[in-house]
Amino acid sequence: MTKTIGFIGLGVMGQGMVRNLLKAGFSVKGYNRTKEKGMPLEQDGAVIVDTIQEAVTDVDVVISIVGYPQDVEQIYLAEDGILASANPGTIVIDMTTSSPALAIRIAEQAAQNGLSALDAPVTGGDLGAKTGPSRFSPVATKKHLTRFNRYLKQWENRLPASAVRDKDNRPSSPIRSRLPDR
Repeated sequence: MTKTIGFIGLGVMGQGMVRNLLKAGFSVKGYNRTKEKGMPLEQDGAVIVDTIQEAVTDVDVVISIVGYPQDVEQIYLAEDGILASANPGTIVIDMTTSSPALAIRIAEQAAQNGLSALDAPVTGGDLGAKTGPSRFSPVATKKHLTRFNRYLKQWENRLPASAVRDKDNRPSSPIRSRLPDR
């Protein structure tokens, strides 16, 4: 069964990442504030939609990569944002280099809404997004990291982070290791 991904942010990084997901056999519903930026992805098989709500409903996972922390806050925490619109059980992965405090707020709200959240900031620029060697630093429990693995492996540089938790049970600094191949 083909997994469907809602992808928010079809700019320089997002386009390369979406193409890698499509090549790996995923279906992608994409959204960008400026719809025209995402339209070239339709030639590759992505469905470009008009709203965040359309992109995040009836998908298995939502991946976002946008410009700044205030953009992340808007797309996730707004009344019509990702967390308010995604179906319970959906995985949400933010790959924007953003604020750790914001990542915690998103994870807490996601859990309240029955969603699983992962903060996985990525580096590598547009070339890394296109060719796959982007580096990212996911912070999550091992259980969640294994669940997220099939989506992250599409463009990891074999240096992802596995998770640890502090005494308060919140994600803390990652320890570098390979993701399992499952």
